[in-house]
Amino acid sequence: MMFLYIFSFILNLHADVPTHWSHIYEIHDQHEFYQNDEVIVRPKDSWQTLFSLNYIDREFNGAKDCVYYRVPGIDLGKIKIKTIHSNERCDDFILKNGEKEISAIKSLKYSVQGRGIDLTFIKDGNKTETWVIQLNKKNQKPLNLFGLSSADFKGAKYIFLAPKTHLKSSSRETFLKVGTLCLEVNDDCEINSPSQCHRCENGWYEIPNGCAHGPKYCGQLKCGDKNQPACRRGMKWQKSNDDFDCRSNSSFAYCSKGLSIQCEGRKAFCR
Repeated sequence: MMFLYIFSFILNLHADVPTHWSHIYEIHDQHEFYQNDEVIVRPKDSWQTLFSLNYIDREFNGAKDCVYYRVPGIDLGKIKIKTIHSNERCDDFILKNGEKEISAIKSLKYSVQGRGIDLTFIKDGNKTETWVIQLNKKNQKPLNLFGLSSADFKGAKYIFLAPKTHLKSSSRETFLKVGTLCLEVNDDCEINSPSQCHRCENGWYEIPNGCAHGPKYCGQLKCGDKNQPACRRGMKWQKSNDDFDCRSNSSFAYCSKGLSIQCEGRKAFCR
């Protein structure tokens, strides 16, 4: 009872934390590259799976909450929580809407420790919020749910059951293929349609064209190398100069030593 009281106090401090997270017994799907307390800054404008939290609801459904993060880029970031069956993969639902979403995130970091997870994020307006997610280690996952009596569930050796999850089967949305145009920018520097770069599985790259935002494609390329897009100079540098168009003024971009800029329309490449 003392454990539950302490955890309830923590949740009241941060009302946005899902209340059923007091029943979490396992952490899975932790991002393989992000380090503890590292502010996540790339790949920009892409959805990333941070971790998942496993629990069992009162109807004995094995469930998990996938915690996703859209890394800030052109737009501010977003936290998304999606509930799925425990035997499903978070990455298969990364592009679906979440049961809970928090927008306008300027920065985020988290730390996975033996006792659970600390997640800290700064929202637009510089409001900082920290979620403390503690594992229910006082209890263990039952080996045979349907062979337990009601008395067994009251015993300290078993987990507490979370509220009913209302799990739904949901279709999976596929990622865009490598090389797919995910942000279209015309020669007048107008963005023709909303960005789809969040659907790129491994991030995106930009081909500089002298506009504030050049066209973007799914995938990863090293700018400045031979036959690759040229590298863009910083926006601070650009703002101190005139308008740019690769066909008349390509100084907004540069290439590796020995290569020169070649224009394809407004787009700058290294040859």
